[in-house]
Amino acid sequence: FFNGDWNSGGRCDNTKLLSGSRSVSHNRANDPATESAVQGTRVENLDITGISELRDDAHLSKYSLKS
Repeated sequence: FFNGDWNSGGRCDNTKLLSGSRSVSHNRANDPATESAVQGTRVENLDITGISELRDDAHLSKYSLKS
């Protein structure tokens, strides 16, 4: 954020990827604790860390909707 925090008028207008990569290198959860917790069940983990690291546009910015 620039010029303040998310709740004090700050903005994050970045539109470029945070990392240099344009692809996600894994499609399975990389957390042994959660993998162990669901092992043997019909539950599958959806680890969105990899795709989230590529995005900066989820921050409040000029692209955010105002109520």
